[in-house]
Amino acid sequence: MNLPPILLLLAACLCVPAQAKPFVPGDDDSTLESLPDTIDPQLRALRLKARDLASHPKDAAAAADVAGRYLQLARRNADPRLVGYAQAALTPWWTDPNPPAAILFLRASLKQTVHQFDDALVDLQAYLARAEISRAERAQGLLVEATVRTVIGRYAEAAQDCVQVSQRADRATGMLCTAQIDVVTEKARRTTGVLEVLFNQGGLGSETTVRLWGDTVLAESAARLGQAVLAEKAFKAALAEDAQDAYVLAAYADFLLDQQRPAEVRTLLQPWLRADGLLLRHAIALQQLKDPQAASEADQVGARFAAARERGDHTHKREEARYQLVLRQDVAAALKLAQANWQAQKEPADVRILAETALAARDQAGQAVVSDWMRRTGLVDQAAPAMRILAGKP
Repeated sequence: MNLPPILLLLAACLCVPAQAKPFVPGDDDSTLESLPDTIDPQLRALRLKARDLASHPKDAAAAADVAGRYLQLARRNADPRLVGYAQAALTPWWTDPNPPAAILFLRASLKQTVHQFDDALVDLQAYLARAEISRAERAQGLLVEATVRTVIGRYAEAAQDCVQVSQRADRATGMLCTAQIDVVTEKARRTTGVLEVLFNQGGLGSETTVRLWGDTVLAESAARLGQAVLAEKAFKAALAEDAQDAYVLAAYADFLLDQQRPAEVRTLLQPWLRADGLLLRHAIALQQLKDPQAASEADQVGARFAAARERGDHTHKREEARYQLVLRQDVAAALKLAQANWQAQKEPADVRILAETALAARDQAGQAVVSDWMRRTGLVDQAAPAMRILAGKP
C-alpha cells in the first residue's frame, strides 16, 4: 500500500464538513463541477485519475490511490466535496466486512474525518489485525488510531498505540505521537520545552509533513501555555512548510484573534474563504474591526452551516457553536451545539467552546464538566479567559 505521507496527519485536521453521502454521477457524461482555469494542478490530475477509475470502479489499487489523494487534498484545503469524492471512490467496499487492506485503512480514515470515531476504530482494529500489512503500514494505522483516541479523550489507550508507533516508525514520528497527547495533559509544559529545543535545533522531523505536524503541535501548545513568542515562531514555521494548509491557517488565526490582532487575520485569510472554518474566523475578525462587511459575511457563515445541515452534515458543531456565540450572540443555541459537540470529541478547542458557552449561559452543569476535565487531565489554556476562570472551580 503506497499512501501519501500526509495521511499521518489526518486527525490533526481542521473540521472538514462531510456530505451525508457521496455524489455518484449517473453516467460518464455527468458534470461533477465546473472548474476554473486556475485549479490546483494536483486536483486537475486527480480528476483524470478519477475519470479513469469510473471505467473500472472495482480496481482496488486505483480506488485506493484516488481516495487517498482526494483525502489528502480535502485535509489540506478543508473542502467537503473532496471528502465525498474520496468516499465515492470506495463505494464498492463501503460496507464490505473484509475489503483489501488499503481500502480498509482509507475507509477508517474517512470515517475519522467525518467524526464517525467509533466506526473508524472498528476498521482500524481490523486493519491492524491483518497479517499482510508491512511494518510501516502498521505504524501508520497505529498513529491514526492513537490520534482518534486522543480526539475522543482516551489518552491511556492512545499512549499505548504511541509506544508501538515508536517501535515501528522513525524517531520524530514516534516522539510526536506521544507529544500530541502529552501537550493536552499535565505534561504540557515539559513536553513543550522538549519540542522547543528540537525546534530550535531543526529536529522536528526530516519530512515536510512531519515537520508541519511537529511545528503545529508546538505552536498550539505554546499558545495554550501563554508562550506567545514561541507560538508565533512555530506557527510561521508551519506556514513556511505549507502556506495553504487549512488547519494551520485556522489555528494561527485563532492565535492572532486571542492576541487582539484581527487586522492580521483579515489579511491572512482573505485568499482562503472557500473553507467554512476560515470564513468563520475571517468574519470574527471583521466583527472585531467593525468592518462594514462584517454583517454580510456573518450571514454567509450562517448560510454555509444551514446548507450543511440540509445535506445531513452534522460534523461541525464546534464551529457552529462559535458562530452562534460570537457572531450571533445566541447563547442558548451556542450552548446546545457545544454540549452536543462534547459528546463526540474532546480536543482543547472542544473544551474551550464548552467553557465559553457554559459561562455565557451561566450553565453550572457545563461549567462543572469543564472544571472536572481540566482537573483530571491537567489541560491548561492561558489564552482562553473562560478556561482560566473554570480552572479555579472545584
